[in-house]
Amino acid sequence: MLIRSECEKLGFPAPLETERQQEYLVRLMLEGIALNTRQARVIGIGNLHSLVSTIKKQGIWHSIEHKKAMCPKTRIVPPFLVVHVFMTMEQREAYIDDKIRKQELAEELKEKRAQVLTQAL
Repeated sequence: MLIRSECEKLGFPAPLETERQQEYLVRLMLEGIALNTRQARVIGIGNLHSLVSTIKKQGIWHSIEHKKAMCPKTRIVPPFLVVHVFMTMEQREAYIDDKIRKQELAEELKEKRAQVLTQAL
């Protein structure tokens, strides 16, 4: 479950009522926001690696870096590397183009089905 107040404290947009963790992660990346493991834990995402794996299986392109990050709670930068996940501008454009293409294909299919049904009658 995402913690709305913590999202807002970190300057992220508030999660939508019905939004799942992976949907929220994709929305953040589409808005140009990078998320790291430390931030993810604070906002209620316990295992960022799992979400990254899930979106990869769904064919959602993203980039990953391993680097240090400040802990939002302690305001200290521990010496350990953590996952940072984000989308480049090209990845965001490709994602949006793919969504538009899928929607157009669905509309074409719906029109063809309607034509077939009217011909059958």
